[in-house]
Amino acid sequence: MRVPKVHDNRTGLPVYTPKAYETCLKPSELPDGIARFFPVGTDSLEGAPGEPSQGLPAHVLLPVLKGIRKEIAGLRGALSKLEFRMVGGSILVIYEAEWERAESAIKRYLEESKQEPFPQKAGEEKEKKEEDDEEDDDNENLPPPAFTVKLIDFGHIRVEAGVGPDEGVLLGIDTVLRLLDGRIQQLESEKI
Repeated sequence: MRVPKVHDNRTGLPVYTPKAYETCLKPSELPDGIARFFPVGTDSLEGAPGEPSQGLPAHVLLPVLKGIRKEIAGLRGALSKLEFRMVGGSILVIYEAEWERAESAIKRYLEESKQEPFPQKAGEEKEKKEEDDEEDDDNENLPPPAFTVKLIDFGHIRVEAGVGPDEGVLLGIDTVLRLLDGRIQQLESEKI
């Protein structure tokens, strides 16, 4: 697990996690690593001036975590249907750390996720392609998303028909999902 940096809301600079922390994490310490990457932010006026102010307010962080979890679960679902072997793949998670932009972006994400796509009628394929081209142009002007989840570093992958999905990859993703579930439960219990 890599926890490279989190944004400091006071200074606008990244707060780096020492590589020694990342390489020495024991399985029992993984929840602390997730909490370190997804901290609950405090008002920038609170705390000592030299202390970094990291993270998002809980009411913003919680839906961000749930959205990230949903994306990773979708990735797991797709990978569970493929017959391959992967060495050294990673999941890259980036989320907006500036409070106002994050809150605006997660509200937009939640609204968009409520909209169900309409089934395509026969003969609308050409129209749909033209609309998609126009949407691509519109997307360039959209504000940044609340978060992004990507599968990266999968240069060493082999398709192996008949062997089923890569259980090691699925185990790793299941571990990430469990860690996210734990962080979500922790934040929900603190809201009470």
